[in-house]
Amino acid sequence: MVDSDASIVTLANLGQHDLDAASRIDWLEVPRGYDHDVFGDGSVTILSLPGHTLGTLGLQVRLPDGKQIVLSSDAAHLRSNIDQTTGMPLDVSNPDKENGLRKLKLLASRPDTTVWVNHDPDDWKLNRPNGRQIA
Repeated sequence: MVDSDASIVTLANLGQHDLDAASRIDWLEVPRGYDHDVFGDGSVTILSLPGHTLGTLGLQVRLPDGKQIVLSSDAAHLRSNIDQTTGMPLDVSNPDKENGLRKLKLLASRPDTTVWVNHDPDDWKLNRPNGRQIA
């Protein structure tokens, strides 16, 4: 039998250990409104998509075949958010949200780019049919 009090203490210690380790990392921050090419070659780009929260980020990845996939994170929850440039009721910044959704819409207009709305079940069915990888 597991002592539930001991489990809580262990989890608390692990959590504090993680926080302590993170405090020793020299983090590079991506300023709001700026995108960052992680490796300098266009293969992985962190996208600034504030609106849902001020620090919402997405990710653009160049696949081996040269096509691009953009992961929307929390910038959009449904494809209709992008198509209609409308966010969710609890987004923290309407102007930022609209700009982020316009950015996703513009990226989606490229013939070589797929924008994957990570919370949209239809996008999961489209991009991972039968659970298969897309690349």
